[in-house]
Amino acid sequence: MMTATKRDLQQEIAIAKAATGETKTAAASAAGINRKTLYRWLKEDIDFLIAFDAGWTAGKEQREYRAWVNHHARGRRPPPGKRGRAVPRYAR
Repeated sequence: MMTATKRDLQQEIAIAKAATGETKTAAASAAGINRKTLYRWLKEDIDFLIAFDAGWTAGKEQREYRAWVNHHARGRRPPPGKRGRAVPRYAR
């Protein structure tokens, strides 16, 4: 069984990673736990939920920026509509 101090340390690492804009999966991985464990802790421990939510909110802008930078169609024209139309749907 895990000691309380190890769990507290893992929770602090997960909160810190969430505050820097990491995803929940990346935060759990950095803390050395499974993603399902993180979600279980969020469901069972209200104090951890409040602290993690504060970190998650603080990292929201960074996560959105990373999603925009890594988007597959960033800077490209949207693809044409379905069924081989010559004019894209957004241009009508």
